[in-house]
Amino acid sequence: MRKTFIAILLALAVVFSTAPANAYTLSGDISGGVFLGGITYIYAVSLEFTGDSLNFGIGLAPLGTGPYAVFDVEAGDIIMFAYQDRDYNLLPSANDYFGFYGDTLPEILTVTGNMSDLDIEIAELPFTLITGSVSYGGTNTGLTFVQAAADPMFTDISYFSLILDTTGTGDYLMFADSGLYYVRTFMDLDISLTLSPGDPVGYYGYPNAPQIVDVTGGSAQNINMTLYDAPNLTVSAQPMVPQVVIPAQGGTFNYMLTIANSGVAAVFDAWTEALLPTGTVYGPILQRDMNMASGGQLSRQMNQSVPGSAPAGDYIYRVKTGYYPFYVAAMDSFGFIKNPAVDELAAPVDNWHITEGDGQAVSEIIAPVQCKLYPAYPNPFNGSVEIAFNLNRSAQVEIGIYNIQGRLMEIRRGLFSAGDNRMQIDLSAQPSGIYFVNLRAGEASRTEKIVLQK
Repeated sequence: MRKTFIAILLALAVVFSTAPANAYTLSGDISGGVFLGGITYIYAVSLEFTGDSLNFGIGLAPLGTGPYAVFDVEAGDIIMFAYQDRDYNLLPSANDYFGFYGDTLPEILTVTGNMSDLDIEIAELPFTLITGSVSYGGTNTGLTFVQAAADPMFTDISYFSLILDTTGTGDYLMFADSGLYYVRTFMDLDISLTLSPGDPVGYYGYPNAPQIVDVTGGSAQNINMTLYDAPNLTVSAQPMVPQVVIPAQGGTFNYMLTIANSGVAAVFDAWTEALLPTGTVYGPILQRDMNMASGGQLSRQMNQSVPGSAPAGDYIYRVKTGYYPFYVAAMDSFGFIKNPAVDELAAPVDNWHITEGDGQAVSEIIAPVQCKLYPAYPNPFNGSVEIAFNLNRSAQVEIGIYNIQGRLMEIRRGLFSAGDNRMQIDLSAQPSGIYFVNLRAGEASRTEKIVLQK
């Protein structure tokens, strides 16, 4: 089964426009489906539209596989997809096959005449559903996509869907394999089929903490989201001295922070983090919800403390704006150094915290560590297993693998950032059997059984 699929919500209420004079025929072959297993419908969706009118043509492969033709397609850019309606309900469902022209990603076709050899391979859909609605109060129009990914940064898009409405408001239906996902939506203003700066965007769980959609036990409903116009933000973070050096026992540096919004009035997040010498991101140190009018600006002197427990070396301090932690609209950064030399006469700094110019603390990470250990994958496994977990804040983590007699077989330690984290552990040298994964972060501890089968 393919890893990546699109599931399109077919809006039966769409009114088809009369074919224009410059309409053409698109043709090709359908493969991968079930012969005589249901009619395969082929859609050619125009990417050129005005207002809330979306034009597309429909063709058929009556035998399920084999030749098809789509008539009366307007000149211009299009994308094509096909699905075999195996249960004859006129909508994509779990038993149907689906595919699109372009193989692993949809390909934009420019129609200037009749086109042939547009072959589409269809395959089985995943067995669970994610459904909900998207709302939008802005004035932009465009194709609205919904995406699901296993990581909150959406570095690897697993599944996505499309709303056949250009107003940014409507219902969606997305097929997915059993698992845990983050979900977002965006209006594709530049017709790039990917999220670009300036596209209206929204995330499930925003403006609160990001929420994971769990479809390990079945489908998920009411995964509703709101599109927000992307703010046109600028960020400036300027240290008050040419070179910031922190002594070994810890210390404080000052910087001037300026955030400006030259776009539409917007709700967004601002947060700070530090890239440690180890390459690990520590943070967010500060996270704030912002509501800034068009033309608004915030300027403030900030005082950042660095604890003595922080490792010595070169750091990058970053200030980001956007939608934490998924989307960065603007960022600025500067470097600082923490010395390894020890000054025994100075009192140590105990924690990361940040204050504003009046000395009032605005954020301090002192909350207890909370963690969640996700099901190992695969399980059972043969050799290597992926351990995934979630932290409410950055913390030192210890992961131990124990055999059924309680003997420690493998251990990993490290500083991990807030949010979802993943780690591959190779147990190919160990014999087949039952093992236990134990995760410790601060005072929190979680355990899960795994099975090694060779």
